[in-house]
Amino acid sequence: MIRPRGGDFVYTAEEFEIMIEDIKICKQLQVKEIVTGILTTDSEIDIERMKILIEIASPMQVIFHMAIDDCHNYHQSLQQLINLGIKRVLTKGGKYKSALEGKDSIKQIVELFPQLTILAGSGITKDNYISLVQYCNLKEVHGTKIV
Repeated sequence: MIRPRGGDFVYTAEEFEIMIEDIKICKQLQVKEIVTGILTTDSEIDIERMKILIEIASPMQVIFHMAIDDCHNYHQSLQQLINLGIKRVLTKGGKYKSALEGKDSIKQIVELFPQLTILAGSGITKDNYISLVQYCNLKEVHGTKIV
């Protein structure tokens, strides 16, 4: 996870430099993929800074994290990620408390954006992941209480 602090996903210039350095360290360690995301103060994807991070990270795969859930125009933002070359997105389906609450939205984006691998996360446990996977036709889930 490339994230200089908790809280929102709008980062200062100094925090952005920390993210760049963290990505370089991951590259040196031959990490295969990273998870990150940056938004603007208008709750849109920060396209220019994401381009920089993706370029620096190459050839590592970049997965966009739950910052997507804070975007004003969820579907437009997903299309922007596709245009940036992002192939996997970690989401709870939008402005929901959990993936279970956002399951209809997740199911919809799995259908609308087949070029993305949707990695559902938030509130997923060993007791509920199978039904979510089946309902949404998911290939991947992320949970802290799965095992």
